[in-house]
Amino acid sequence: MRAARSLPLVLSMAAALALVAGCGSGADTAASSAASQLGGAAESAASGAKGAASSAASQAGDAARTQAIRAACAPVEDGEVSGPDRAVLTGLGAAAEQAGIPAEIAVPLKEIVAAGDQPPAEAVQRMRDACAAELAK
Repeated sequence: MRAARSLPLVLSMAAALALVAGCGSGADTAASSAASQLGGAAESAASGAKGAASSAASQAGDAARTQAIRAACAPVEDGEVSGPDRAVLTGLGAAAEQAGIPAEIAVPLKEIVAAGDQPPAEAVQRMRDACAAELAK
């Protein structure tokens, strides 16, 4: 029963990800179709629409990447890694690269997770430094 209730949520999340990921290709298809059917004026308009869709998809991707970096950096902000902090980092560790978290953050994140209850102070500091540099951009 629980799985049945969460199915709509999973499907809506998958659709949202597909929309963001597919924005560029959908815009390409729509632009090409419109251009071939309506000629020069439509080609110019379709090119503008393609550019707008590509820009929107890029901005959405950048926002998601920034949010993932903030989520990864928050648990080490104070230099201490508590049990709840490790839980957050463990959840992010597996998907760090896919979320766009740079290696300078992802590598020490994974070291902290792998260390369990005793995260290496050096890894925590490297991650803090990388987070500060990345978030200052």
